[in-house]
Amino acid sequence: MTTSNLKLLPRYTSDKDTERFVDEADFTEYDLSGLKPMTFEIESKDKNDSSN
Repeated sequence: MTTSNLKLLPRYTSDKDTERFVDEADFTEYDLSGLKPMTFEIESKDKNDSSN
């Protein structure tokens, strides 16, 4: 399937709607060519947490 036959990703204004889309969508139907890789770190919210 070429990118011209693929659907554009929808825009949602709520987390609930976005989560429902992610849970139910078939991403092979969507044009993901505009997405860019993203990296991030998750730190403990409690700086005194000794489980790190």
